[in-house]
Amino acid sequence: KKQDYQFCEICRLNHNQGNRHKYFPAHKSAVSGLLTRFRSKLDDVRFFLKYPKAFRPENAQENGFWCLFCNRNVLELGPTDASGNVIEHLASVEHWKKVKEFMWKHGPGMEGADVFRISELDFEKWGKKLESIKNNNTSVKRVANGPLIGPVNDIHNELSAEFTANIHEPLVFNTPNSVVPLRAYTNE
Repeated sequence: KKQDYQFCEICRLNHNQGNRHKYFPAHKSAVSGLLTRFRSKLDDVRFFLKYPKAFRPENAQENGFWCLFCNRNVLELGPTDASGNVIEHLASVEHWKKVKEFMWKHGPGMEGADVFRISELDFEKWGKKLESIKNNNTSVKRVANGPLIGPVNDIHNELSAEFTANIHEPLVFNTPNSVVPLRAYTNE
């Protein structure tokens, strides 16, 4: 009986080998490479899991995360927590189902699949740490460019009228966005 052709998105190859394709050396090495790269991304996310911190909302769009298992881009457009949407996604039940489906379909097996998700316990710990950080940040008195450090009569943290008068007009640098080539050849 002749098998129908299937497309392997890992190898980017059409084949008629059926399920045994996942045991070929080229497929195994491609899956291994993908999982290694994804694991390195997860290590970066796990750093924010241990040390949650807030970041600027204007940088949120740059901190996207492509989920290999779910085939979707998880963006940081919601909260101002570092990797908040990514951590929520990696802890979700839907993500865990997709991880198991990927492991079954592409053959590496279920051993070590827990590495590619965030456990409920870790997610709860992260939420508690983040809540305590938010509570601490609202109680800190802010002056000028940062939190108040030292006594109230500290001259380094006080706003200066001379300084604030000078900063109302920011510096503007006009640089061209492109480089214009020479119009004539020079021997220099």
